[in-house]
Amino acid sequence: MMTPWRNHLQKCTHRDQGRAYVKSSCPVWADGTLNGQRYRKSLDTRDWARAIRKMAELEDPTAPRLNPKTPEHEYARHQYDTALKLLRETQKRYDNESNPLRRERLNNKITEIHDGLEVLQIRFNHVDDCLGLYTTTIDKKTSDLTTREIDGIKACKTVDLYPPAK
Repeated sequence: MMTPWRNHLQKCTHRDQGRAYVKSSCPVWADGTLNGQRYRKSLDTRDWARAIRKMAELEDPTAPRLNPKTPEHEYARHQYDTALKLLRETQKRYDNESNPLRRERLNNKITEIHDGLEVLQIRFNHVDDCLGLYTTTIDKKTSDLTTREIDGIKACKTVDLYPPAK
């Protein structure tokens, strides 16, 4: 059984109230026994709810998790499916069109949709990666980010996945 607590920083105004005071924004630690051994470590977060989830995961790694299909994941899938449907409809219209000017316009539209589909495919494939990156970097200071995390954030921002839409 583990208990979460705030490890108040030197500059925290609530330091004198002890580790039981949880309304500050200091790092959350876990204290207790894990697999029969003493466990007292930082949970690498300042978010109380996230700390509780991390402790539950530490205590029972085989426990079922929340549905991995996030609203962002579902939204990205919906966007991709809608664009794919539009592409198919436009291609059918192109195949049935005999007027050269209309065929040219439809061809331009097909190219435009196809380019958009590539971006949507990238968004769909990486939405979970970007959400994971967001959850690991949200509590970090910019100076504490690694080069890999900074590059990941930049990549996710190019396809509008960082920060995730609410």
